[in-house]
Amino acid sequence: MQETPTVKTALTLARSLGSVGANAEQIAPKRGSGWYILAVRNTRMEILDNQKHARQIAMTDSSRSTYNITGVAGEYFVAAELSRRGWVATVTLKNTPNIDVIATTPDGLRSINFQVKTRSIKNRYGWILNRTIEKLMPADDFYIVFVDLKGLEERPDFYLIPRNLFSKWIAERHNQWLATPGRSGRVHVDNPIRAFDKPQFEVFEKYHNNWNI
Repeated sequence: MQETPTVKTALTLARSLGSVGANAEQIAPKRGSGWYILAVRNTRMEILDNQKHARQIAMTDSSRSTYNITGVAGEYFVAAELSRRGWVATVTLKNTPNIDVIATTPDGLRSINFQVKTRSIKNRYGWILNRTIEKLMPADDFYIVFVDLKGLEERPDFYLIPRNLFSKWIAERHNQWLATPGRSGRVHVDNPIRAFDKPQFEVFEKYHNNWNI
């Protein structure tokens, strides 16, 4: 299931970075229409403290519906691929935290949980996550699957990464970003956003379409 920062989180982040400044209060009344403020640095998706690099993304009713459909599509794609390989795959209810698909062997001796993150064809920004992705799971039978949708006649790309491995990696990457001075030597301000994009996939290339789990 995709994750999008809440409006409250976005506004708090914008104020702390100074990327929106006084405009934050002007945006606040539009919460009903779903304004989200994200700051994007090229493909690295890092939060910047410069207003000219900030993008305002309006989530209308139509785009929110598309957003939800994209997430559901990714979950069913994952369940279908698992079913093709002999797993008994089930898409969970939407109120199940961190688990979107559960797969069990027909003999019931093994079960794996999957958290699914899906990127639509039109999404140029990658996967926007939050700090909860750094939380380690109590067991190793937990995977995060990044689904990269293609055209209607193409199968998506899948990256099946052990959840704890990814959690440790993205936490370390964020800490490195915090420790690295920004433009003009400015200190990066901590924030709840964690982002992941295809240029970073080379780190996890061995998990590309790797269904041998």
